[in-house]
Amino acid sequence: MFSTISDVKNKIIENSREKTTYLHPIESPEEVAKLIVAYSNSDGGDLVFGIRDDGKRLEVKSFPFKYDLQSVLELIEGTIDIQSAKFNLNDAKLFYISINKADELVKVNKTIYRIDNCGRAEEIKNQKIFISYCWSDQAFADLIDNDFKTMGYSLTRDIRDIEFKDSIKDFMKTIGKHDFVISIVSDNYLKSVNCMYEISEVMRSREYKEKMLLIILKESDRKFLPSPVEVTSVFATNIYSLEQRIDYISYWEEKEAAYLKMIRKITQDTNKIEALQELKRIENISRNVSEFLSEISDWSNTNLSELKASNYSAFTKEINK
Repeated sequence: MFSTISDVKNKIIENSREKTTYLHPIESPEEVAKLIVAYSNSDGGDLVFGIRDDGKRLEVKSFPFKYDLQSVLELIEGTIDIQSAKFNLNDAKLFYISINKADELVKVNKTIYRIDNCGRAEEIKNQKIFISYCWSDQAFADLIDNDFKTMGYSLTRDIRDIEFKDSIKDFMKTIGKHDFVISIVSDNYLKSVNCMYEISEVMRSREYKEKMLLIILKESDRKFLPSPVEVTSVFATNIYSLEQRIDYISYWEEKEAAYLKMIRKITQDTNKIEALQELKRIENISRNVSEFLSEISDWSNTNLSELKASNYSAFTKEINK
């Protein structure tokens, strides 16, 4: 919602800097464009021209100019939603721009900006972030994907980043080339060949711990899903329980043994090729699952409730380092 002239006057009188940046003397068109983009990519806000802000108090000066807003807008890539107006306060001529949150990410010079806690435009690096999840948990992936899109991040995701007839296995091999991997860890995830193969690809990197951002699903996380979305009856997991970790280790050892038994039934060697490739993946998971579960159970992980409450601050702090 746009601020009115009355709203802006009250901010000045109350010495408020909430979602507001005061400008005096005038900044260059590029700096103003960065601020507009930063507020558009955040939660919206106001730019007020003709007010000096020393960090402690606001001093009403003046802005007796006709501002060339068009030259600022020409620098912005994307669609923004703004209003602007002149107004008077204590005989001083002032000018303000009110900015609504943009529906899509906007940029200046192909660079993403968001507003920081001091009302300045902060450059956000275009980090490559992969979201890893089991298809049974797609509803949670949709939720997190949309939340990150709202915050200005674009996640790499199988449903939109694999072209028709592309190899899913080749796509998964690109995971290690991403800066971060958000993994939605559930019971479904820890029993999925594709998901655990994704994890094994990430673990190839020596820095895999720094890359991985884990969300451990709990039963109470159902509350975040819109009705009538349904999920599998069992999706929560407790990786902190040794007994449950042993269950997952046994699951993969038994799956490996069962797969090997099935392959032995195939008499023609040429018919074994695809099955042996799948067995190799399962063997890789079986070898690594104990180490993986032991590692992540010892990390300071978070859950969806904590992340939603803090607007994913635990993740964004890591991403923006």
